[in-house]
Amino acid sequence: MPGTFCVVGHDARQLAAARVLRRAGYGVTAADNAAAADYILLPMSQGASATRWPALCRGQGRGH
Repeated sequence: MPGTFCVVGHDARQLAAARVLRRAGYGVTAADNAAAADYILLPMSQGASATRWPALCRGQGRGH
């Protein structure tokens, strides 16, 4: 069985992500049960910080 995601937040994007994860066979839990999750899905701003995400994933957002 795939792992369990803790989906933090209740906006439409987070709710949609939880539905997709459940359909894919993952377990989904809320923030109050985060310790039991294998992965945590945090909400992300749609603003300026979202445009920095690719750079952060490459390690360029850590003071480099």
